[in-house]
Amino acid sequence: MKTKFGYSMGTMGDVIAFNFFYAYFIYYLTDFAGLPPVMAGIISMITVWFDAITDPIIGGLSDRSKNPKGRRGPFLIYGAILEYITLILMYTVMPIDSVAFKFVWYLIIGCSFWLGYTLFVIPFLALGAELTQDYEERNALSTFRGIFIYVASWFGTAGPMVVIAFVERAGIGEKWAWTIGAVVFGAIALIGAIICRVTINGKELIAGDSNMKRESIGRILISYFGMLRYKAYRFYIYMVFVFCIAYTMEQGSLVYLMGNKLGLSAGLQSSYWTFFAVFSIVLLPLINRVCNKYGKLKGSAFFYLIATLGMFVCYFTQIPNYTILIVHCFCFCIANSVYWTIGYSMMFDTAEVMEFKTGTRDEGKVTGMGSFAQKLASSFGAWGLGMLLAFFHYDANAAVQAPETMSGFVKIAALFPGILLILTAVICIFNPLSREKFNLLMEKLAKKRAGEEVTDEGIENLF
Repeated sequence: MKTKFGYSMGTMGDVIAFNFFYAYFIYYLTDFAGLPPVMAGIISMITVWFDAITDPIIGGLSDRSKNPKGRRGPFLIYGAILEYITLILMYTVMPIDSVAFKFVWYLIIGCSFWLGYTLFVIPFLALGAELTQDYEERNALSTFRGIFIYVASWFGTAGPMVVIAFVERAGIGEKWAWTIGAVVFGAIALIGAIICRVTINGKELIAGDSNMKRESIGRILISYFGMLRYKAYRFYIYMVFVFCIAYTMEQGSLVYLMGNKLGLSAGLQSSYWTFFAVFSIVLLPLINRVCNKYGKLKGSAFFYLIATLGMFVCYFTQIPNYTILIVHCFCFCIANSVYWTIGYSMMFDTAEVMEFKTGTRDEGKVTGMGSFAQKLASSFGAWGLGMLLAFFHYDANAAVQAPETMSGFVKIAALFPGILLILTAVICIFNPLSREKFNLLMEKLAKKRAGEEVTDEGIENLF
């Protein structure tokens, strides 16, 4: 339990920063930094592309690290510190009116932020595959971490709105409120990362002085193409890509929907994220139970389809009030909770698929490639959000948005993500890595580790 708790505290260093970016960065750029929506979307897209490129590099480097203090742990602290500093700078308005300067500035800071995030999160997530190799125990670990995910999610989403409401009552401008929020919640993320580092020290499956050979960055990148030949891993990547486009569009659109269409105060907006965290935590035991009973793939597909149905109902109501907004919140929480818990458990399972063929444990590469797909998809989602805001004629300076703009907010928040969730469910249904296949794989892998000759009979469709 101590290890689960300490490892899960690292989620603070992951999720707070992640949600702070996806929920508010484009909004901050358009409404406070004074950048056009299309330009804000481009900045977000490029910075996430940069992150996507660095993910597999960091994953490969951590797999092959020979640091005597561990091949994952040392990355955590360096990344968390850089992430904290750049998070503050991202939410600080530069006192220069030049749009070109601000574009370049936020682009550089955004890339630096994602570098720090990657240095922390890729080794952190790779540790999840090392702490346990049991099918159901991985679900349990992911579910336990899921509780911390949604506590951290509250800090990264509701937290800034709470700070803004408090700071405004104190007579300080809203621009500085965002900076103060980044200082406060970034510090919580840093503390969580430090606790995680201390807890997992000495618990890595393969120590930093392993016999794994060092590889150049070029060879690491080339090796990722080989990972995609595994059918089970490809289906995981497909799922990640589709869901993360939906996630980015839905999360990024909410601040516009709540502030412009519904006219909610900062306090009420923070209450939305409180409901989001509570709903998610309450759903986790049910999700874990269903996925343990029926398997991760069938269980996930079921929940994605239920979420889709609810989101379509909300779309047809046009989300006219706070009550329907909370219904929409619950529906998306169903899909969101499945992805960020069981989805990672699925990823961990693919590490054994590759070990069966290669004989090496490459959790860092497995995580890095998955994160690459996640960030690439998120960048398209962010770019799409900016383009759709422009398409629906969003004007940050307008006191009241046009009716087509209001309707556009609902499409971006409910209709488009719902369609993508259907595709996510279909991908889960056709993924070959079922519980039965995984258990057979582990039986064969145990024999192979013991030096016995084994074939891939019965599990050949995983490859």
